[in-house]
Amino acid sequence: MRRRFENSRRPADFRPSLVWLAIFILFTLLVAFVNRQPVGPQNSVVGFADFNLSVHEAIGTNKIFYILSKILGILAILLAGLETVNVIRQCIQRGGPDRVAADSLALMVIYTVTVLIYILFEFVVINYRPVLDDGQLAASYPSSHSLLAVAVFLTAAEQMKFRIRNSRDRLVFTAVLTAACILTILTRFLSGVHWITDIIGGILAGFFVLSLYRPVIRLIRNMRV
Repeated sequence: MRRRFENSRRPADFRPSLVWLAIFILFTLLVAFVNRQPVGPQNSVVGFADFNLSVHEAIGTNKIFYILSKILGILAILLAGLETVNVIRQCIQRGGPDRVAADSLALMVIYTVTVLIYILFEFVVINYRPVLDDGQLAASYPSSHSLLAVAVFLTAAEQMKFRIRNSRDRLVFTAVLTAACILTILTRFLSGVHWITDIIGGILAGFFVLSLYRPVIRLIRNMRV
């Protein structure tokens, strides 16, 4: 699989990424304008208010799941940090990014886009959390943990397809990383610190970022020809 991908000189296809981006934007607009009511803390307005409120009242809040989601989120950040340090090290040792593996450079693009999405929605607040954060309203859409889980764990799973040749080892790593992604999203949802639409929005944003990975790798390799 790796050799076939490397030898291909087809143009990078970003059409799936555009589809995921369109889905995320459409969903975000729906959350921003449909059924917005002051059902949040301090009468903060929430999109899809009836749906969000009914789900939140059904699951409540859970401190244990909140702590677990925080731990998994930290693991995702550590994983991304280690890969970033590794790429920087390779750039220094090999004399520039053009000598670093394309799949590693593509991860840097993925992480950059992820950070930009996070920063954007810190300023463009769609929903506030259903619970106060240290007595203050906190931006809640999209769920950064859900975004991070897909963007970091699933891109790492994709990278295993390029880095590990043994099919059994590749399957094990892929299963562990996929499980970490699912658990991060599930524990964050069950913790009750986000509205359900925030979780969905984070997942959609994450899959948009994930869908960039292979096209960016191809783009980098084509530029090196």
